[in-house]
Order: sequence, then structure tokens, then C-alpha cells
Amino acid sequence: MKHPIDYRLLILAASVFLASQLSARPIGFSELSLMVRMHESETSIKNEVAARKLLHGLTQPQEGILKTQGASDSLIQSLRNSNLVASKEEAAAVAIRQVIIDMFLFSMSLSVIRLI
Repeated sequence: MKHPIDYRLLILAASVFLASQLSARPIGFSELSLMVRMHESETSIKNEVAARKLLHGLTQPQEGILKTQGASDSLIQSLRNSNLVASKEEAAAVAIRQVIIDMFLFSMSLSVIRLI
């Protein structure tokens, strides 16, 4: 009978942990692409990138993809600013954080399996 309560607490803990890890993470290309495809305003995208930075600078093919998805030339031009790209140290920290999150989720899934 204790299992449903443990399961809910486990999900709550995982949700809080993941939310705290994802809040200030630099923006990867896939997220940027999603923002463009969702027709977020150029100002909104620029503000988000200014606040969080890009995980990596955009490549020419990525710029082309964003243009075909509806990004304006001015948005692409502004995203070329090297000040908007996370440092190598920040990018490495994100990669390490992702490994930790993956390990956490794996251990949580093992815990859920034990509860079942």
C-alpha cells in the first residue's frame, strides 16, 4: 500500500530536480529551431538568447534551416554575435549537467521498477 505514495514523491522529486537544471541552460539549435517554427517574435527570441546564450554558434547549414523555417535575416544576423555564444567552459558544464540528469533519470527509473 505504500508504493503509490512513494511513486508520487519520486515523480515530484524528479520534476523539481529537472526544472531547476533546465531553467538557465544555454539554448541549443533544436530549441532555437522550435522557437522559430512556433513563430515566436523576433524580440522574444533575441531576449531569450541574450538571457541564456547559445550553446554553440550557428553553422551556415543551421542558418539556412532557420531561414527556411521563417527566421528573418535580421534575426540570423543578430545571432551571429559571438557575445551571445556560451563559452567552452559553459558548454562543457552543460554537457556534464546532462550526464548527471541522465544518470539521475536512470536511477529514478530503477527505483520505479523496484516499486512495481
